[in-house]
Amino acid sequence: MKNSPSKIISKIALIFKKEIMLSVSLLAAVISLFITPPQLKLLYDIDWRTLATLFMLLTVLEGFKKEQIFNPLLKMTEKIGGITSLSFFFVFCVFFSSMFVTNDVSLIIFVPLTIILFRLGNKEKYLLPVLTFENIAAIRGSLLMPFGSPQNLFLYSQSGISTSDFIKMMFPLWIFSAFLLAAFILFLYRKDLSEKITYNQTKNSNSSSTVSFSGNESSKKKKILYISLFVVVIASIVSRTEFWPFVTIGVAFLLIIFDRKILLQTDYVLLLTFLCFFIFSSSICSNPVISEFLKKNVSGHEYLWSILLSQMISNVPASIVLWPFTSMQNGLRALLYGLDSAGLCSIIGSLASVINLRLYTREYPGQGKKFIFTFTWISLVFFAIVVLPQLWLINFSSSKKQSSQQEIQKAIEMETKTNQIFDAIPVEYRKKCENGGKIEHITYISKNYFGDESEIEKKANVYLPIGYTPSKKYKVLYLMHGIGGNENEWGMTSDESVVKKIMDNLTIKGEIEPFIIVTPNGRAGFTAKQGSSEPAHNSFYKFGLELRNHLIPYIDSHYSTYGDRDSRAMAGLSMGGMQTINIGICECLDLISYFGAFSAAPTSYNASKVASHINANSQLKVNYFYNICGKEDSVAYAAHFDAARLLPRFSENIVDGENFCWQEKSGGHDFGIWNLGFFNFAKIFGNQEK
Repeated sequence: MKNSPSKIISKIALIFKKEIMLSVSLLAAVISLFITPPQLKLLYDIDWRTLATLFMLLTVLEGFKKEQIFNPLLKMTEKIGGITSLSFFFVFCVFFSSMFVTNDVSLIIFVPLTIILFRLGNKEKYLLPVLTFENIAAIRGSLLMPFGSPQNLFLYSQSGISTSDFIKMMFPLWIFSAFLLAAFILFLYRKDLSEKITYNQTKNSNSSSTVSFSGNESSKKKKILYISLFVVVIASIVSRTEFWPFVTIGVAFLLIIFDRKILLQTDYVLLLTFLCFFIFSSSICSNPVISEFLKKNVSGHEYLWSILLSQMISNVPASIVLWPFTSMQNGLRALLYGLDSAGLCSIIGSLASVINLRLYTREYPGQGKKFIFTFTWISLVFFAIVVLPQLWLINFSSSKKQSSQQEIQKAIEMETKTNQIFDAIPVEYRKKCENGGKIEHITYISKNYFGDESEIEKKANVYLPIGYTPSKKYKVLYLMHGIGGNENEWGMTSDESVVKKIMDNLTIKGEIEPFIIVTPNGRAGFTAKQGSSEPAHNSFYKFGLELRNHLIPYIDSHYSTYGDRDSRAMAGLSMGGMQTINIGICECLDLISYFGAFSAAPTSYNASKVASHINANSQLKVNYFYNICGKEDSVAYAAHFDAARLLPRFSENIVDGENFCWQEKSGGHDFGIWNLGFFNFAKIFGNQEK
């Protein structure tokens, strides 16, 4: 049979034998799933945005090759008569083009033509050094732009760094590499810089390369289409638009209409490799033992780790594995510098180098070792020259950042004990106080936002601090419960409430400005629309409408509150922590400015999405965002870490130690962590001056 199972298996085996990186990534992904059993969270951890962007770039650039859009540039070689000038032309065409079309695509475009012309001109003795220079040019030229290489694109997307800051950070490496490449070329032809090259048109008749100077010109419409799509893709990357799924669908739809065959040429092997490494990275990060090891060893040593790990799994997957453990203090710079230098150490260090080797051995079968030898010693010389200056730049930048933050650090160190973060609640704050604050039980009118939006009656508990009087204005904290609880889960039903005891003692000791606490039911309705199969817990995600339209207006109209965002806070445990992030920060930043998440539930938005809301509303300052989670919390730790711990990397409006705190300690998904979280957050919110 034409497509018998044995033949299909043989074809698949051949693909994996040919695509070593795919085989490695798939094996790593499978092993990691045994180390950490897969959960639904895995789907959230995969960076679908980066995969979609890579799909668009790879497909559109395949169109560039098919439509010979670079032909006018290639035709310029006909006018070059010197071998030195020709080498400069090819090397710097790769150097500059790699910034925009990615390093591997630039090599695919220019390496075959280099081989053809050096063969025709009887200059093959220079071919391997020049191909190595082109390889270096692809690696070092592409580093300037966020979309110059897959690892740059991934880290740019994850870090939230602006395009201008990215370019500014990478420019010293880029410009130094350009001068160094020029020096290498001049050294190669030092005996005769004016050496000529003439072409023997018959020598290339058996070449498998198919680069053509003239070729059959495709329709002008398709060229305009691909150039336009390329501009759209780059714009979507730089703008970080939230509508990237629609951009991806739009690009694919246009290609299906105008050139559907190009979709068959897309490098799906690279996309699948990325997907496998995303699975591997997420699974590894979710394993407490491995995660703890990487957390302790990677942070502060990103430069060394990125270079060494890339020699085992290449720089693209290394970026995915190391990023979650990168320090926020200059870690991105160190990681990028290392990853964009790793390809200078060995062939495996960069996927672009593997592509270059493949292009060479296709023309010179059996000479792979010769290529590797030449590539390795030249690249290592280049690496030896740049590695220490780059390390100096990393350290210099770090010292500058530390210097600029000295005043902030001094202020933090001078804070009184009332503003410190505690690892345990002192016993005296759990004692019941005579004549303490008062707990009231209220009902208010809302709508069933989970269902048909009919009018419903909701319950809530309200803590009024010691000495509450309508003649004074008070701040308000909206304290949310977990998925299995209700307005009473925080125990706001009697004088035995831990929340009440903590608040009473903090007030009596004069450690906080007294404030009101409201514990509502976080479900925005109790019955779904008729005929709907929507799960009941989805009502939590629609609570923002109730909070904005009903609960806050009720509290402000029935109690003596300041009634502005700088006087409101939102905090919660588990599902309530998710609501604090997804609803408080991402929907109600115009109403609330203080936030506390205690073991935030797995459906919390990731840091990139949270940051996009904060950055889009930069005029609305986040006064403080406090987080706490137990290290042994198998329910929430990984998701909460992804949602909050990495947030300062994505937004310059969130500064660790200034308006952000991440606290983790031994503990699980329980009130041992949540009560401590409330205690610390109450001190933070209660000590901020109005």
